[in-house]
Amino acid sequence: MEAAIDFWNDSYEKKWFVRWAIIDKKFSKSIGSIELFHRIAEDDFNHVGVLRLDLRSDYENAVTINYS
Repeated sequence: MEAAIDFWNDSYEKKWFVRWAIIDKKFSKSIGSIELFHRIAEDDFNHVGVLRLDLRSDYENAVTINYS
């Protein structure tokens, strides 16, 4: 896990991507992450920003995701 976090920090410093933790405030637990990166490819989606949401499976439901 430490190597993964080192890679994430290095990637942020090199402006490859940024990743944030998603915290369930009620339980003070990490439940996922949000990642943002600039996609470079030789297709129709070249130079597109990609926002990726990764939630723990028990949080992947409409009620939780739409909660405000």
